Amino acid sequence: MNYRKVAVIGTAIIVGYCGTVAVADKASGATGLATGGAGWNLGESKYFHYNTYWFTYTNASERTKLKPVVDRLITQLNRDLKPVVFKSSNTLEFVKSGGCAPKQHINLDITRKPAGNLGTSLGGNCTTNSGLYSGHVMYSNAYWTGEYKTRTPAALKNVIAHEIGHALGLEHVYAPCPKSGTTKPVMCTDPYVGGYQNSNAGLFTKWDLAGLRTAIKNRSKI
Repeated sequence: MNYRKVAVIGTAIIVGYCGTVAVADKASGATGLATGGAGWNLGESKYFHYNTYWFTYTNASERTKLKPVVDRLITQLNRDLKPVVFKSSNTLEFVKSGGCAPKQHINLDITRKPAGNLGTSLGGNCTTNSGLYSGHVMYSNAYWTGEYKTRTPAALKNVIAHEIGHALGLEHVYAPCPKSGTTKPVMCTDPYVGGYQNSNAGLFTKWDLAGLRTAIKNRSKI
């Protein structure tokens, strides 16, 4: 699995690359697939291999913390990424670090020091034939214990969306990121996590959605 990380350092959100922890992928025959555009990039997962994906959680307490933001994101994904369907599951399951979640599952976990320090979260995915097999996110529990404070009230919601973006196949967007008013792609790292800075915080922006829609279009080329 390839993980990407976002770290909250003091009151600033610093984003970096966490290298390859493990890779689970069958030999790829996928060629000629679009992988980047204005404000978005796709990584090893270049399309949605399955028609349905389920968001799962490690335990009920973590589900309570994450579900309000994730459910809004699921509604957005189902509106904008047809025919792929995203669902919230009541399944509680543990996925070890570096392991793959079960097929078609996007597993979300809150844990202590997922990357060795208090302020770092990790998101990644496993692929099959260059398509999304499953995803796994490990959020740092320091965001909820108060040990690290986010830069803005919207920042935590955008971090949640940012790591889910990695789980779905989106990569970082580096400077200079496109911008509309105060909004940058949620996958932006210029120098902070982007996203909406208003009531839409925690949703994907038009740039992020363009990348995910491209992953839909790439399905037809397989």
